[in-house]
Amino acid sequence: YAQGIDAGLLQALVDRGLLTPDTVVVAEHAWRTPVADAYGPLRRVRQKRHGDTCVSVYAVEGATD
Repeated sequence: YAQGIDAGLLQALVDRGLLTPDTVVVAEHAWRTPVADAYGPLRRVRQKRHGDTCVSVYAVEGATD
């Protein structure tokens, strides 16, 4: 949790071909831990802080809402 988002896990989603145009990844992490705006084709589209917790939402780049 305090270590941030596991970039290796997100890369595994890419490497295994598990991402589709409508894929959404929701990741919970400590708000003090910096996270990337993008992981491969996943781009952060929303981030919300709740106390010490932050929730980041990533979607496949180029996907529409």
